[in-house]
Amino acid sequence: MNKAFKSLCCVLLLVLSSCAAGTSGSIELSTEEGISEIKNIIETQFGLDTEVYSLAISNKNENSTEVEQVTIMLLEDGKSSMWFYSTTMNKLFKPESSIKDTDKTKVLKLKDFKIDRILENFKNATILIEKETKEFNNYALEGSYSMTVDQKTGKINESFNLFADKISAKANSFYGKRIADTNTFKFSFKTDENGTLVSTDGLNVFEE
Repeated sequence: MNKAFKSLCCVLLLVLSSCAAGTSGSIELSTEEGISEIKNIIETQFGLDTEVYSLAISNKNENSTEVEQVTIMLLEDGKSSMWFYSTTMNKLFKPESSIKDTDKTKVLKLKDFKIDRILENFKNATILIEKETKEFNNYALEGSYSMTVDQKTGKINESFNLFADKISAKANSFYGKRIADTNTFKFSFKTDENGTLVSTDGLNVFEE
């Protein structure tokens, strides 16, 4: 189910990216202004009382810090549906769904998704990096962020990537994943079952 919608989402994103039209400015998740814009999109385009099991923020292209799409997954008439708002076209899309789902799917209202935690988790992620190494600076959130309702616990799981520049370009690093032909490295994080932020890639280099 999720794989099918992710594939559809990617196809639609490519189509929209090729269309003419644009926004007055880019949305950056690393800023308070960017978070305010995301909150406004969720409230005005989807509605805070809409019940969903997934909220995903997608970036313009791989390794970009700019947001291009905000997507929710919800149940409609016994079917799994995807609504998405394109920041490129400033328009909400509601593709028709033919994928059946179960009423047992756990959902939460959008007002229960704490968007302000994006910046909080971003700051905490930079702290985790700097506890391990002082090699990096100029941190920025990738323009994508995932919030999904855990179907076992009913809690919201979050995951995201951030970028950091290596202060010295003379040598490689044990930490992070270098973005090709740049001095920028990517790190990945998620929240665990207790809501604690943990590294999933880039910091656990010495763990078995």
